[in-house]
Amino acid sequence: MDELLAQLNKEKNAYKLSVLLEKAGRRKMEDYTAIFPYLSDKRSSVREAAIQALRAYKSSDAEEALIKLITESTDEYDLTLANSVLSEIGTKQFLT
Repeated sequence: MDELLAQLNKEKNAYKLSVLLEKAGRRKMEDYTAIFPYLSDKRSSVREAAIQALRAYKSSDAEEALIKLITESTDEYDLTLANSVLSEIGTKQFLT
């Protein structure tokens, strides 16, 4: 999986980066926090893939990253998608 992280760090093309993020969401990575910087990418397709990728990581770190996105974003689609993912991965503390 370190190979996937290396590819993420090198890739600049939005489509290829989105595909790599989708792969990251389908496999368990040891360092899924490498996805977090892409939550604020200027390209919507990259942000969407990063948000979706976090569905695989039920952790307080992923939850906090999505909450941060929700509090800072004005993009309606990002907000809707992040809330959807949070409803799946959110801890009991978040969901209550």
